[in-house]
Amino acid sequence: MPRPVQPIGTFGIIRVKKVREHTFYASTRFRDYDGGYIRFSATGGTDGGAQRELKKKLADYTESQNTDGITSRTPLGDVAAIWLQEISAAQQLSPQTFDAYADNLRTVLIPDLGKMRLSELTVGVLDRYFKQLAADHPSRARRGKVVLSQVMALAVRHDAIRTNPVLMTGALKKSRHEVKVVSIDELAHIRRIIAEWRTGEAVMGPKPDGQLAQIFDVILGTGARIGEALALRICDIQFGDTEMGSAATVTISGTIVPRRGLGLVRQDHPKHSKHWRVVTVPSFVVAALKARSAVIDTSDPDGLIFQTRKSTILSPANVRRQWRAIRADRVDLPASIDLGDVTPHVFRKTAADTVDKKIGTRIAADMLGHSSTAVTEQFYVQPVKHVDPATAAALQSLAPAQSAPVLVPRA
Repeated sequence: MPRPVQPIGTFGIIRVKKVREHTFYASTRFRDYDGGYIRFSATGGTDGGAQRELKKKLADYTESQNTDGITSRTPLGDVAAIWLQEISAAQQLSPQTFDAYADNLRTVLIPDLGKMRLSELTVGVLDRYFKQLAADHPSRARRGKVVLSQVMALAVRHDAIRTNPVLMTGALKKSRHEVKVVSIDELAHIRRIIAEWRTGEAVMGPKPDGQLAQIFDVILGTGARIGEALALRICDIQFGDTEMGSAATVTISGTIVPRRGLGLVRQDHPKHSKHWRVVTVPSFVVAALKARSAVIDTSDPDGLIFQTRKSTILSPANVRRQWRAIRADRVDLPASIDLGDVTPHVFRKTAADTVDKKIGTRIAADMLGHSSTAVTEQFYVQPVKHVDPATAAALQSLAPAQSAPVLVPRA
């Protein structure tokens, strides 16, 4: 029977012999990474001491063969730095995603785990860490798990560890929230308080330019994200021709994102490049866009529809800030109207929920730019809780053929 081939990167039987008083000689054969064999040996004052010295030599040699310097004893912080360099060179992530990953490492993972060696980041250690983090900061824990899994995958590819421990940690609890949409009554109050904000005679400074109401109408009538609405250009708007029967459309082909060192820029695709889409819009969106077009220079087809007074990019954060200020100023709303949790994203959900209920989830997903209906159903539309009354007629077929006899108890 042929002798089994020794796996690459392993050593065989360690043989120890006493060469003189208090001196032991240990040796073994190591199969190198090129397929050949190397004889390693070491001495020690005892049998066990000689074996320990030999194993230390083997470990040092194994780690020296790793050209990237990643071993089981490498601190996580060093591996994370190598990973960031790798994904930066690959240029497969959007700049904002790369920045988000780097921020999570810098502010969460490295301060908490950066000094630990790869071999110390076991499944149990990481499982407890992420569950503790998720108790107070669920979003940080979820993103941290995604980032750390990729860092540890790099360590696996470099043979520093055998398996990725992050993949074997338990699932994090997902927060469940009711999908918030605005009612017709709430929408009427929202439009009223926006129109009335800072219009009094005693108000100092420039009056609002009306963009906020127009932006909200565009989001309501297209299902666009706030960054996508603010990224609309002159060339993205087609008002159509009522006489020719052509409808007005809006092309959602970009979004506003922050870039380090550059500030706000218009990204030439939506959140995901495949989410580019053309949406036919209702008349109230046409009215909002025409009103905006009447007060801006439309000679440049790449000019933005929504912009600051200095003709620069309008920040999504500033839009949200203005809406929060309007909400805070109004104390005259009916007790039944609570706008505290109404954000611009709620208008996107309202658009999706309306289309879902009137036309169907698949069309709502297409409008939102979702590749499948799963995300739409989970986060953007309210579940139907009133079952169609037609079920009563359908289930009538299960009725008994005749009334059951009435049993009279004996006296």
